[in-house]
Amino acid sequence: MAKAKAKAKPEEAPRAAAWFCAVWSGNGGPAEIVPADSLAVPAEAEGFLWVDVERPGPEDTARLRELFGFHPLALEDVLNDRGLPKQETYGGTLFTVMSALSGKETADGTPATVNVGLFLRERLLVTCHSRPLACVDEVRRMMSDRDLLDHHTPDYLYYLLLDGIIDEYLTRAEKLETKIDTIEEEVFQPRLRRKSDPRRVIYEVRRQLSRLGQLMLTKEETLRALVLRDYPQIRPETRTHLRDVLDHVLRARDHLTMMRELLTALMESHLSRLSMRLEESMKLLTIIGTIMLPLSFLTGIWGMNFRYLPGLDWPHSFPVLCGFMVALVAVMLAVFRRMRLF
Repeated sequence: MAKAKAKAKPEEAPRAAAWFCAVWSGNGGPAEIVPADSLAVPAEAEGFLWVDVERPGPEDTARLRELFGFHPLALEDVLNDRGLPKQETYGGTLFTVMSALSGKETADGTPATVNVGLFLRERLLVTCHSRPLACVDEVRRMMSDRDLLDHHTPDYLYYLLLDGIIDEYLTRAEKLETKIDTIEEEVFQPRLRRKSDPRRVIYEVRRQLSRLGQLMLTKEETLRALVLRDYPQIRPETRTHLRDVLDHVLRARDHLTMMRELLTALMESHLSRLSMRLEESMKLLTIIGTIMLPLSFLTGIWGMNFRYLPGLDWPHSFPVLCGFMVALVAVMLAVFRRMRLF
């Protein structure tokens, strides 16, 4: 009887986009969460609107274009999660794409990233990303914070999001630094029981450091443009904060370079220790072989199958031969010791 075919597992439908909308009225009070179907930029000069769209699709980008008139090319970049970081100006909108850590890893162990698209205007900030991000959740929790209420401007919120993205990279670099300290202990304390080959761990950490270094380079270019160029959407006070974030990126980049150099030195030290251990083993085997050579020579001669050999009929020949071999071994060991071979 033919086997029944296994039922195909139904494909999961893609999850709908999640819209989060908050309005600051400009009167110094906390933000007000508003439904996504009633969006409007506040009429007050000091108020602004923040819209965060998680897992946006074509329908969501079409709605963003209808609501705020964003450029189609910028909205196309929002849907492309593998696009390169960029900085563009479309009319009165400053559009930024920056990659954030997703909290997951790729197949080769390097950190996975998610592109975050940020649209900044005078009284509007729109952020789009394909996965939940810790930096965005942190800013949501800060909405009632006094520091944010004192600034209540979209460019300051823009700065907080960029700062949160960079902090995730710095945290990842600190974890790698702790891992390097563990590798250093394993390399220079060989008596410790190793859980894995240090060479493999060193290669993995170096690959992650190289990936972080590449990502930091793109962050540096974006932040440098924000600091040096005069964008009307960013106030001078916020530009000062962005300059501080740029300093963090520059220090982190130098620190990553230093960690890569340290890993190179650890690899060289590990290989040197392996070479020294191999040399010690070869020296020991050489000493043993040198000692056994004359003993094998003597036993080979007196063990030949001849009827007449000198001393075979002497009753003390065996103990004398054994004593001579012991004395020979003692003399050779004394000579090797004098030569400091062990």
